[in-house]
Amino acid sequence: MKLEEPKKELCIKEVVEGAKCVLRITGKHKPQLIGLGKEGLVLAILLFETDREKDMAVEEVRRLVKLHEIRKYWIVMEAWKTELKPGEKMFRRAKQDIDRKEVLIINEFTSDLKNICVCIPFRWEGEELIFDKEAISTESHSIWNVYLERQGIDERFEKDVKEINDAFLKKLAHNVSEKYEKEFFEAKTPEEMMAVLKKVISDGAKAISDQKKTILEDPDKDDINDEGLQD
Repeated sequence: MKLEEPKKELCIKEVVEGAKCVLRITGKHKPQLIGLGKEGLVLAILLFETDREKDMAVEEVRRLVKLHEIRKYWIVMEAWKTELKPGEKMFRRAKQDIDRKEVLIINEFTSDLKNICVCIPFRWEGEELIFDKEAISTESHSIWNVYLERQGIDERFEKDVKEINDAFLKKLAHNVSEKYEKEFFEAKTPEEMMAVLKKVISDGAKAISDQKKTILEDPDKDDINDEGLQD
């Protein structure tokens, strides 16, 4: 971590362009904190590999924000992005999704809780770096927002996970019941009803099994971060 000469202001556009430049020149962008504190610009590289180390890095950001009275800061990193549309997929971490995409994420956090997240998908074509259209959001539940208590962020994450899984199971139940509803009510014997119920159970089990095929159980071990879900 180091301090630069006092700088009164820095906008997210400058941070975004700087991050893209780093990725283009070096081929990687390590997780980084850029903050505006009372002494000037605060810069820190955030090193972590495991979830526990990531939690420790978040606490280090919290410490630096308090120590240097940082009123605005940016967290810049490469990450995995996944889109979980309601009813289509069960929950999985972004890096475990077979449809995951590499993105450059720039989160801006301010002490007045006005947050901005810029997400830029990118890909390499040989040695050429191609940036796709960026997405901007003002809704952020990121654990890197140390102006919020961690417990509240965890609770919102657990709520999101439950909503994703509930939406999938609800849609699955609706589709299966609709498929066999007529056959079930036209069944004339207990044996025929049981046969229909077995079909319902079989279809449900297959849908769950198909979902598991879209989840990478042992994702590539690299230094790209799993920054959670991006809707």
